[in-house]
Amino acid sequence: NQASQSQSGEEIVVPTPEFIRNLGMNLMLLSNKKPVLNPGSVGSGKTLLMNQIFSKYLSKDFNTASYSLSARTTPQQLSDFIFSQIDKRRKGVFGPPNLRKCVVHLDDVNMPMKEVWGAQPSIEILRQLLDQKAWHVIKHGKEYLQLEDIIFAGSMVPPRVGRNEVSARFTRHFFVLPFLEFDTQTLKTIYQSILQKSFEKSNLGELKEEVVLLVEGAIDVFKAVQRTLLPTPSKSHYLFNIRDLAKVISGICLFNSSDNQRSEVWNLWQYECIGSFGDRLADSNDIAKLQTIVKDVLKLKSD
Repeated sequence: NQASQSQSGEEIVVPTPEFIRNLGMNLMLLSNKKPVLNPGSVGSGKTLLMNQIFSKYLSKDFNTASYSLSARTTPQQLSDFIFSQIDKRRKGVFGPPNLRKCVVHLDDVNMPMKEVWGAQPSIEILRQLLDQKAWHVIKHGKEYLQLEDIIFAGSMVPPRVGRNEVSARFTRHFFVLPFLEFDTQTLKTIYQSILQKSFEKSNLGELKEEVVLLVEGAIDVFKAVQRTLLPTPSKSHYLFNIRDLAKVISGICLFNSSDNQRSEVWNLWQYECIGSFGDRLADSNDIAKLQTIVKDVLKLKSD
């Protein structure tokens, strides 16, 4: 698929085989009113995929809504959001307006904090709806309300610091479609396509031959940083992911024409690598390690 000339680098969707496969499976299940859960690492395209389904592929018989959960999300907030998407159909029964169906995307579904007994109240109220197709809540003067034609699509990062394990009694209702980690070749395909389109849009055809080297260099720095700057108890935030790499490429996409394009674009590449990965570093020794990594890769790729 060719990207529109009006799109920015960040908006271009590169249709990798993994993305197309997950899109097709999600669309098929949601169209048949089956809930889906998409676990995957940060930056793997979970939210982007759901946005694509909502805006381009889902039947017009469906309404869509998105809600991002946080550690502080309460059951009241979540139920208020769901009720904002539905109307009364008949006595004791609620659903989306005009007898339509509604797909609700729940982003970061495992973020809510656990209470003293280990449960996540916000998740438990969703589980009750999936179990019984109804809520035992005080709403509209009733204590028991039946809800129909609501389909959930969840996405989450696998459990770790700040992310909780979700109850199996909740996940058993979902078709789980994991997003795999990108391999190096997939990363090259994605970011070379984005950078190439950006340079063509900016009339920087002379840099066409540099695209492969710029992307390969950024990926080499990313991999080296992941190997070298590991998280420790005092540096638990040293968790580098695809979004850090994306920041480097996004910064290069902003490059403007200059007299010495090749030299200037590599100067920008060095600046973006140190800025994107270095903002998280806590001491001068780690900053020096990053600078050495960047200089070594720069010498290898730009000579």
